[in-house]
Amino acid sequence: MKVNAADNWLKTNGLNCQTFDKLPVELVRAQKTAHTLLRQQQALLSEAELGILKAYIQAMEHGTKRQKITQGQCFEVLNIGKAINRKVFKANKARQR
Repeated sequence: MKVNAADNWLKTNGLNCQTFDKLPVELVRAQKTAHTLLRQQQALLSEAELGILKAYIQAMEHGTKRQKITQGQCFEVLNIGKAINRKVFKANKARQR
């Protein structure tokens, strides 16, 4: 099986190229957010947030668990991402002053 550039991009962003086109948009957005936060902003996450993100990623890796993910869980991950982005923005703004 030949791997193309799009498949590589999906894989580096924590997405599965085989299930990507079959998933609802909320699940994909939350998975990408969780992957990015764990990879780039882990120092800013609390223990509870780390647990939520890791549990979400683990659930996305298994088909039966993936089917049980609710929109509420997706929005919880996205809200964590939004809060961390605000922290990063405030830190960068304070640094520029």
